[in-house]
Amino acid sequence: MLKWKKLGLIFCPDNNHKWMVSHAANTVAEYIHGDIFRIYFSCRDSIQRAHIGFIEIDITFPSKILRIADKPVLKPGDTGLFDDSGVSLSCIRIINEKKYLYYLGWNLGVTVPWRNSIGLAIYDERKNQFTKYTKAPIVDRNEVDAYSVSYPFVFAENGLFRMWYGSNLKWGSEKEDMAHVIKYAESKDGIHWERNGKISLNFKNDSE
Repeated sequence: MLKWKKLGLIFCPDNNHKWMVSHAANTVAEYIHGDIFRIYFSCRDSIQRAHIGFIEIDITFPSKILRIADKPVLKPGDTGLFDDSGVSLSCIRIINEKKYLYYLGWNLGVTVPWRNSIGLAIYDERKNQFTKYTKAPIVDRNEVDAYSVSYPFVFAENGLFRMWYGSNLKWGSEKEDMAHVIKYAESKDGIHWERNGKISLNFKNDSE
């Protein structure tokens, strides 16, 4: 059985950059070499827009920060795009020997607080940076996900890509209230996804 040891606080953004004012959420660890790991996370600027940054640590002395990213790994899109209000990290996978970064795009609403879609960025070795695959989301609202889609987790198995992602079934009487579930999708290339609305996990309150 795998046992975990809680080490406590490692890093908390505190106005490190204009785009890294607060928060360090949705972490993903990447092995670099030796005892060095890069920890990707979502942070926020002064107007609460999420960006993706990272720190690097020696896992044997995790409280000692070796490096803090000097620019965002990924930043919000231009005004009007699906991710103009923020980009939140979800997962990173190696696909066809390339790093695929799946993220959540934030788009603020009027009748509801937000609309979310799923985006993709691929690491460009020549530029030494992640580049958005397209200005549009790779998974957006449709007939089976009519309200919002969010936070994908991608897993590759026997040539098939599996995705578990968040979806809203409805918005409640309050703007912040929503019926949230986890759904399932499949892909042959990690980019184009087939969805049938299958619910993998339902968070509905039994009293409802």
